[in-house]
Amino acid sequence: MYANTLELPQTISCNIFWPESDLMNGEKAFTLYTFTLGFFIPFVLILLFYFLVICKLRRVGPKNRSKEKKRSHRKVTYLVLTVISVYVMCWLPYWIGQVYITFLPPAPSHR
Repeated sequence: MYANTLELPQTISCNIFWPESDLMNGEKAFTLYTFTLGFFIPFVLILLFYFLVICKLRRVGPKNRSKEKKRSHRKVTYLVLTVISVYVMCWLPYWIGQVYITFLPPAPSHR
């Protein structure tokens, strides 16, 4: 990845030049890399660790739990589902947009 500045009258812009390869261009590789590290791996880890927490809660204590204990475990389960849902709702639209912009060819402009 290389950056260069372009000077026009009254403006200066910074442009990124992605290295090209026969297999994949740099922009697509960077998008996949950041999607994997920035969304997919954290999502899988969140699911895994919260699943382990819920499983541990279900194993703790005697089989004939009180109603209050069951309600407490249900609240924790709902909280976990809420945290996971909020994470997905906040980040998935962004990543869908990034992948869409990167991998779909631009539409021809009609001028």
